[in-house]
Amino acid sequence: MKQINYYASPSHGWIKVKIKDLYDLDILLDVSEYSFITSDLQEAYLEEDCDAGLFVESFGKDKIELIHQEIEEDQANKMIRSCDRLTKEYREALKKYRDLIVREAESFLKYQHSQF
Repeated sequence: MKQINYYASPSHGWIKVKIKDLYDLDILLDVSEYSFITSDLQEAYLEEDCDAGLFVESFGKDKIELIHQEIEEDQANKMIRSCDRLTKEYREALKKYRDLIVREAESFLKYQHSQF
């Protein structure tokens, strides 16, 4: 069971997930610009109206436990809304970067195996 934090402010809610999970589920490009990305580019706050549901459905409802956390509006502004929006350009760049890393790793492994 994967535990995921669900942050609920008086006006909105988000789940916090790893960018790697979005990539692995092949939904990174499907996320909207209403979600946010952390400054280290490792996690995203998926907005509750569409993106959170997309993640939960793709991951599997029965495999997720949501940890509900109430936050004040000013906390939401500081913690979530101060992050960059997960724009189409961000999503495409992250996917290209991840694809490049995977290709390089596969090439390295093939090279390593060919040496024996």
